[in-house]
Amino acid sequence: MAINLLPEQFQERRRKAGARRLSVFGAVALLVGVVAVTVGVLAFKAVLAAEIGGLEKSIGDEKAKIVSQKEVELKALTLEKKLAATVKTLREANHYSELLSTLAGTVPGEISLLDLQLSSPTKFSLSGTAGDYVSLARFIRALVDPSRGGKIFADAGVRSVDLDSQTGGARFALELEIRKGVLYGAE
Repeated sequence: MAINLLPEQFQERRRKAGARRLSVFGAVALLVGVVAVTVGVLAFKAVLAAEIGGLEKSIGDEKAKIVSQKEVELKALTLEKKLAATVKTLREANHYSELLSTLAGTVPGEISLLDLQLSSPTKFSLSGTAGDYVSLARFIRALVDPSRGGKIFADAGVRSVDLDSQTGGARFALELEIRKGVLYGAE
């Protein structure tokens, strides 16, 4: 049997004091835990805010690069369109310099050209004088015969031939048909 010499009030106070200490310790521990969680959340929020700020700055820099390259892109597109238009024009345009070069190479010394006219994209008129009818006939044959240099004209029609009584030569007017596709292209 155990004998209890301490008064019962004293034991009651001791129990209450122990319970009070325990509840104070629990409250302090809870407070420290809440403070630690709050500090952790605030620190995490600060780190996220710093990362977001860095990313926003990076996005701003990239946007500035894109805007600065926009002008270069517009110039490149403009140049591309101009190049395409130039190439198309050169491929589709008639190169009349070829026609004039051919004429210069086939006109003999006894023929003088006085007038050259392009009546349509496929018709060409010329007039001039020839020393005689034979020279005029050779000139017409040379214009349309590929074996004699006539690569541009498909046909030659005589519109008029008159004898010049002062020189003894012939005045003529010809209508020439340009071969299809001969004057096209830059190649």
